[in-house]
Amino acid sequence: MEINIIEVKGLSKSFGKRLVVDNVNLTVKEGDIYGFLGQNGSGKTTTIRMLLNLIHPDNGNIKLNTYDLKKNFHKAIEKVGAIVEMPKFYNYLSGRKNLELMANLIPNIKDGKVDEVLEMVGMLNRAKDKVKTYSLGMRQRLGIANALLNDPKLIILDEPTNGLDPQGMKEIRDMIYNLAVKNNITFFISTHLLHEVEQVCNKVAILHQGRILAEGNVADMLNLELEIIDVYTPSPDRMIDIIKDCDYIKSYEKLPKCVRVKMEKGFSAKLNYLLAFNNLEVQYLIPQSQSLESVFIKLTGGMQID
Repeated sequence: MEINIIEVKGLSKSFGKRLVVDNVNLTVKEGDIYGFLGQNGSGKTTTIRMLLNLIHPDNGNIKLNTYDLKKNFHKAIEKVGAIVEMPKFYNYLSGRKNLELMANLIPNIKDGKVDEVLEMVGMLNRAKDKVKTYSLGMRQRLGIANALLNDPKLIILDEPTNGLDPQGMKEIRDMIYNLAVKNNITFFISTHLLHEVEQVCNKVAILHQGRILAEGNVADMLNLELEIIDVYTPSPDRMIDIIKDCDYIKSYEKLPKCVRVKMEKGFSAKLNYLLAFNNLEVQYLIPQSQSLESVFIKLTGGMQID
């Protein structure tokens, strides 16, 4: 039976006259790596703060780990770890000492837990060093180690790769994936980086001006079972007449300079043969890759993400 780790219904929040989060509904299931995608200022951090009860919604209901956040806060939050914005530590203390201080706040924490989480995030070899010597990526790793101290079922991360170089981004991305798979941890990750969602998340919600425009499997949004090819030909109408009854072609669209064809994977050679067999002049065929960027732009009416 699939368990809803996060279940949000009708969530709204205003600051003064500005509506920041507008009737948000979303569901995160156990085992998901869930991307919460939107531009800076779209309401992502406000939503996360409401999930963690740091601010209160004007309307709506939140359940974490099947517990109602309003009615049973301690049970709802008991197995949740989080980083909201940049993790903060005592720079003059070591990474291990910082985690030991945080571990003192967790009841019944087992001996050796601090070293265990440091090893999980690949920081055990730098545990004795002062935090002031850590890179930004190492601070993020230490922040995730801190979020792991209470053996969470869910970890909520707000822009975890923000400001990192490409190598640091990859390391954090790989770590999130490994923790999800090996430790059965569900992740809810807010980001404005489209390629991050494509590479690590299996589910995504697209947030724009406080509203959810789409939610679902990343693979479904990208139509990964389909192949898209632009066919440049001086006879587009004749081409459409040739392909319109092919069962492997799912849709086609006449564009100003070409015909865009969506078909099942692996049929591009067959399409090319069909056009040649019918003596259609084809100038060239250009495969098109689907991306979340194209999905986002389509949903937001042409607006680019930051």
